[in-house]
Amino acid sequence: MQPVLVSREAVIAQSKIIIIEDNRFERIILRQVLEQSGFVHIEEAENGIDGLNKIFDNPPDLIVLDIEMPVMDGIEFCKKINQYPELKHIPIIAQTGRTKSEDKEQIFDAGASDYVAKPIDKREFIARIFSHLERSQWLSQLTQFHERIKDELAMAMQTQQVLIPSEQTINDVEKAYQIKVRHHELTCSELGGDFWGTFQLSADKLVVYIIDFSGHGINAALNTFRLHTLMQQMFMQFDDPGEFMSQLNKKLASLLPTGQFATMFYGIIDTQRQQLNYATASCPAPIIFRDGGEVEIIDGSGFLFGTIANIQYKTQTTKFMPGDMLFLYSDALTESPDFSGNIIDEKQIINFIKPDYYLGYDNLLDLLKNNYSTTWPDDLTINGYYFLK
Repeated sequence: MQPVLVSREAVIAQSKIIIIEDNRFERIILRQVLEQSGFVHIEEAENGIDGLNKIFDNPPDLIVLDIEMPVMDGIEFCKKINQYPELKHIPIIAQTGRTKSEDKEQIFDAGASDYVAKPIDKREFIARIFSHLERSQWLSQLTQFHERIKDELAMAMQTQQVLIPSEQTINDVEKAYQIKVRHHELTCSELGGDFWGTFQLSADKLVVYIIDFSGHGINAALNTFRLHTLMQQMFMQFDDPGEFMSQLNKKLASLLPTGQFATMFYGIIDTQRQQLNYATASCPAPIIFRDGGEVEIIDGSGFLFGTIANIQYKTQTTKFMPGDMLFLYSDALTESPDFSGNIIDEKQIINFIKPDYYLGYDNLLDLLKNNYSTTWPDDLTINGYYFLK
């Protein structure tokens, strides 16, 4: 964010200053100096405790503080202020007759922002005040900007959740097709570039897909919305995965900026024919765990999605019978090192899941939670589709 330049006149007109000084004559002089510079919102306190009470009631934008005072001196005041998160950001300009380096060090260690020597130099005093007030306004603008971005990202995260099937949708799929759906998602930033889903194409044909856009964050998230919208418009037009992906790619390639692309698996589970028809675009190799213990690793190669408009994706077919499970995942699973620097490969995935699909899937998730950082270098998506017997 580029800070908005604030005029000196605006800073002066908007700022509230409190003078904390036990000497009444010194308070009068400081007030006059401030008023001569245009400041109008000025309050006074005769010691640290009086100053604290007034600051709690009406926090100022800047504090002018005498160090040597009775009741509560400036050092103790600074330490007290810094105990309150809502007050510690207020700049404190200490005025002191102490000139030794250890005295100055003590003042800054206590929490003062700056200091001026007594007797004050009026021009230096006002220059330092304006410098701190301007900085405070810039920080306030930056804080407001960050809060706005944080709120907008939170709203965007909620919106992006619409791309992921709801639990009700998953329950409907399980009842209609006798297919148990397992899923796990983790984004490496507030917004992700992965998404997955299902679509009920007919009474015996279920679409399943997983997509991983290059990069992550806002750009990748925008691309997920683009592609999801296109897919919703085209699901019913094609029951051939290769043709669906070819036509979808043609539209997406015209929308994506140069250098942005996706990997994709798009399959149709045909429960009547007990087969999986699918097409792939450079995705991590899907794995089918078969009821009898056999494992099939599907070739996930193919042109990157969204790069060249006229690519033709081919439909391939394999059996998918009751008792089988289709395992899909984004490349973060096999490219992210654990705490020891080790990376999971296809063989390890198979060893985790093969003995028991349900228990193995959970064991894999436990491994990720226990051996990997909570902050991943890329977005992670894992899906399991178990054809119930």
